[in-house]
This record gives sequence, structure tokens and C-alpha cells, in this order.
Amino acid sequence: MGIDLTPSAASSASEATYKSREVEGWIDIHFYRKIGFRLANFFARLEMTPAAVSVFGCLFGVAAGHLYYYHNLGANIAGMALHVGANALDNADGQLARLTNRKSRTGRVIDMSMCCAGKAGQAAGLDGDCDCDVYCSRKRG
Repeated sequence: MGIDLTPSAASSASEATYKSREVEGWIDIHFYRKIGFRLANFFARLEMTPAAVSVFGCLFGVAAGHLYYYHNLGANIAGMALHVGANALDNADGQLARLTNRKSRTGRVIDMSMCCAGKAGQAAGLDGDCDCDVYCSRKRG
């Protein structure tokens, strides 16, 4: 694919895949972007498309939400790990698009749609954990 991964080139290549600094938060720059760049290089070697990475991230997000539903610490911790993985993959898809010059409007729509679906799955898992009957009976009592 022609990607130079020598230490000096990797640093500048990594920064070339960042969005503008105004939209990058501290955790993005120091955590997710570093992981995302490594994942983007891995997926570039596999010749995966950014859209495929977006779908993969969505699946991680929905699985995280499913694990959030249960009253089980082990399942909840696994859900948190999948949630972090979903965020890392969400960063990696955009970095992969910029790294391989496969940026497109359609890709941005797929990325946003998959991100929203993953977040919806997480929200459903967390909301499903709420015992509304107990809450409502306390409010009435």
C-alpha cells in the first residue's frame, strides 16, 4: 500500500490523519488517536474499507450496550471494554480514510450512521437496566 511506518514518518503520518486541532479533545489526541492510527495501519494492510471498520465499530457498540443491560459486574466491565473498542474503531475509520485517501461524502454518512446506531444500542442497554416500576412506585408512595 506504500505506507512508510519508520518512527520519524509514523509520527508525522499519524498527525496527518488527525482532524483539525479545534475538534480534538485531550483523550482523543493522547489515547484514541494513537490507538486509531495503529488500527488504521492494520486495516490498511488488510485492505479493509473505512466503511467496513465503521460497521465493525457499530457492532462493538451494540454489543457493549447489550452487556450494559445485565446486573453483572463482569458483563458490565466487558461492555465498557467493548465501548472503548467502539470508540477506537470510530477513530480508526476516519484515520483509515485519510491515510488511504478514501474520503467521501458517502463514507461520512456511513460513519455517522454506524456511530449513531452503536450509541443507540448502548443507550438501549443502559435504559433497559432501569426498573421503572420501582421508580414509579416510589414517586407515588
